[in-house]
Parts: sequence; C-alpha cells; structure tokens
Amino acid sequence: MASPYGGRGQGLRDRQGLFGSGGGNGPGEVHLTMDPSWDLDSEVDGLRANIGRMKGLALDIQEESRLNSQLLNNLEKTFEKARANLKRTMKRVDRAFKFAGYP
Repeated sequence: MASPYGGRGQGLRDRQGLFGSGGGNGPGEVHLTMDPSWDLDSEVDGLRANIGRMKGLALDIQEESRLNSQLLNNLEKTFEKARANLKRTMKRVDRAFKFAGYP
C-alpha cells in the first residue's frame, strides 16, 4: 500500500527538517512532498461524509438519551404512586386487624 505522502524515498527523510535545522529554509518550516496521484479533494469529501455520519450518530444518541430520561422519570413517578398506594393499603390492613381484635 502506497503512502499518501510519497511512499519510499520521498517526503521527510529525518526529523531535523521538522524543527528548522539541517534541511529547512528557516526555523519552524516543514517541507512535505506528496504523491501527485493522491487526491486531496476526495479525501476531504470522505472526511465530510464521515463527519456527517458521526453527527447523525450523535443526534441519535442525544434523542435516545432524552427518551431514556423521560422513561426513568415516568418510572420514578410510577414507583412513588405505588409506594403511596401500598402505604394506604398497609394502614387499612392495620386498622382492619385492630378492629378485629388483633394486637
């Protein structure tokens, strides 16, 4: 598989050129040789497509999170109602036992 940066023998040969000593024209300059057959526009288009898919996934995750939050809130309300009903029922049972003469 050919490197998009020129493959063997082309491009940067060592790290000295990256930092401005030995091979660069000035401090902080970086020189890069790319294979002319490498299509930058198609790479950019591919990245845009990937970003679009990631954005779609992020929106789906956000919607799923919102739905889960609503579900948990509804479940919490249901448990609160069940707890209140159980408490009322226990009070009624307790009164019934006391009325029947059980201690």
